[in-house]
Amino acid sequence: MEEGRVIWSRKADNYLERTYKFIAKDSEVYAHRFIKSLILYTEEFFSEDLPSDGRAVPEFEDTPLAYLKEIIYRGYRIIYEPAINPTDSIYVVLVISGRQDIQRHI
Repeated sequence: MEEGRVIWSRKADNYLERTYKFIAKDSEVYAHRFIKSLILYTEEFFSEDLPSDGRAVPEFEDTPLAYLKEIIYRGYRIIYEPAINPTDSIYVVLVISGRQDIQRHI
């Protein structure tokens, strides 16, 4: 997949911003590094691997959202809609801490 083909939803962007603000209370430098590395990890994952390589989201099994997949980065779940074709964009729906209830946020 070409670089730059990851599209972040407004909800995913908002969650990244909240995560940044939370971490920045202790360290703006670490907050910036963490968010930057999470985004880079996600974009590299989709530039090198097949989008179907993520795992199914267990909470969505047997629901209309069963098509969504996830990858994990340092305790954060990156929920995305896989591309149908290798040249299609990947749509990141949500980024959420693994400690949070995903069904409250989707």
